[in-house]
Amino acid sequence: MQPRTLALTACAMVAFAANSLLCRVALGQGLIDAASFTTVRVGSGALLLALIVVFRRRMAAAAMPRVAIDWLAVTTLFAYMVFFSFSYRSLSAGTGALILFGAVQLTMFAVALRAGERFGPLAWAGLALAVAGLVYLVSPGLAAPDPTGAALMAVAGIAWGGYSLRGRTQADPIDSTANSFIFSVPLVVIVSVLFADGAALSAPGLALAAASGALASALGYVVWYGAIRGLSAGQAATVQLSVPAITAFGGVLLLAEPVTLRLLVASAATLGGVGIVLAQRSGGVDRGAYSQRVARPDDSAALNDLIAVSAHGLSRGHYSTDQVQAALDGVFGVDSQLIADGTYYVIESGGAPVACGGWSFRATLFGSDAIAGRDPRRLDPKTEAAKIRAFFVHPEHARRGLGRRILQRCEQAARAAGFTRLELGATLPGQPFYAACGYGAGEPSDYGMKNGLTLTVIPMSKSFLTVPSDRNQKRLAEKSGKKPLGGAATAPDA
Repeated sequence: MQPRTLALTACAMVAFAANSLLCRVALGQGLIDAASFTTVRVGSGALLLALIVVFRRRMAAAAMPRVAIDWLAVTTLFAYMVFFSFSYRSLSAGTGALILFGAVQLTMFAVALRAGERFGPLAWAGLALAVAGLVYLVSPGLAAPDPTGAALMAVAGIAWGGYSLRGRTQADPIDSTANSFIFSVPLVVIVSVLFADGAALSAPGLALAAASGALASALGYVVWYGAIRGLSAGQAATVQLSVPAITAFGGVLLLAEPVTLRLLVASAATLGGVGIVLAQRSGGVDRGAYSQRVARPDDSAALNDLIAVSAHGLSRGHYSTDQVQAALDGVFGVDSQLIADGTYYVIESGGAPVACGGWSFRATLFGSDAIAGRDPRRLDPKTEAAKIRAFFVHPEHARRGLGRRILQRCEQAARAAGFTRLELGATLPGQPFYAACGYGAGEPSDYGMKNGLTLTVIPMSKSFLTVPSDRNQKRLAEKSGKKPLGGAATAPDA
C-alpha cells in the first residue's frame, strides 16, 4: 500500500469512528437531542459537499455530466442518519459501532449470496461466528446493551449497507453523495418538527453535530473515495474492521466508557468472523497462478474460443441459447482494432487464455470484426469518454478477480491517456460486475441481431474524480504499459 493511500485510509477510518464518538458525547451529555443532532449533521454535510461539488466543476478540464438523483440512496441515507442518532441515546460508542458494523457487513453478505456468490465452508463458518458474536452481545443479561438502542442501531446498519450498495452503482460517488445529503435535508427537518417537544439545543451540541456532518461525514467520505482508488475491494472491506476498535478505544479514552467482557468476546467473534469471510472472498485466489499481458494478433483464434465458452457458460438465465449464438456471430468476438492498438489484454493460466478485456480510444462501443460500420474515429479525451470493451472470463475461472484485474489496468491506461470518463455497453450477466466497480447504469436497450433476435444491452459509465497531472499521466502510463495520448487535459492531482 502506497504511503498516500495508507494516510488517506487512516484518516477515513478515524473520521468514521469519530461519528460515533461525537454523537455519543453530544447525546450522552444531553447537549442536544437526537432529532436536532441528525438535522444539523445532515445539513452541515450537505453544505460542505455542495461546496466541494461546485469547486470540482470549476476546476474540471472538461464539462462534468450531472448526476441523477437516486431516491433509494436518499431514503437509505436518511434512515441511517435518523436511526443512528436515536440509538446513541442509550448505547455506548463501542457497542453501537460494533452493532452498526456487524449489521452493515451482514447486509452486504446477504446481498452477495442472493446475487449468486458462492461461499465456501470456511466462509460460512466465519459468517456464523459473526452472527453469534452479535447475538451474544445483545442477548439478555446484566451487561447487555439497551435492546431498543441495539435494535435501532441494527436498522441503521442495514440502511447504511443498502446505501453503500447503491453507491457502488454510481458513476460519480462525490456528486451522488452530495445529492443524497442535500435531498435528505427536508426529511430530517420533518423528523425535528415531529420531535420538537423534546428539542434540546446548546452551542457545544450544535458544534458537535456540525463537526460530525461536515468533517467526520462529508469530508470523511471524500477522503475515503480518494483512498479506495489505491485499495483492492478486499483491502477496502478489511480495513473497515478497524472502525469498531478505534471507536471502542476512543470511548474508553475520551468518554471513560467501560470495556466489558461481553463486548470484548462479541467484538472478537464478530470482527474475526467478518475477517474470515472477507479473506475467503478476496484472498482465496493464487494470483501467481495467472499471468496478464497485452493480446497479440495470433491470439485471435484462442480468444474467440474463450469468448464462446464464456458467453454460453455465464449467460444462462439471462439470454437464451439462440440469443447467445446470434451474438457470437457478430456482437461477441475479437475486435482486431483493439489488438492492433495494444489496448486489449489477456490473462493466462497454464499457457491458455482464461480472461480477456480491454479499452479503446476509438468511438466504437462494442462488437467484433464481424459487425460492419464500426467507427474507428479517435476520441477527444477532453470532451469524450473512453470505451471499456469485450470482457469475457472462462466459467471455471469466474469470481476470482480476473475481470477486475483487467478493468483496473484499463482504467489506469485510459486515465493516463487523459480521459476523465469511461463508457461501456454491459450485458445482463456483466452489469452487476461493472456496478460493483463503480459504473452507473442507464436505460437498457435491445440490440437487433439476425433472425429477429435481440440482445439487451445496458449503457454504463464512470467518471474519474480528477484528471491526472502530466507527471502522473506518465506514471500511470508506465504502470499500464501504454503511452499517453497527445493533448491530454490536466488538472491538479488529488
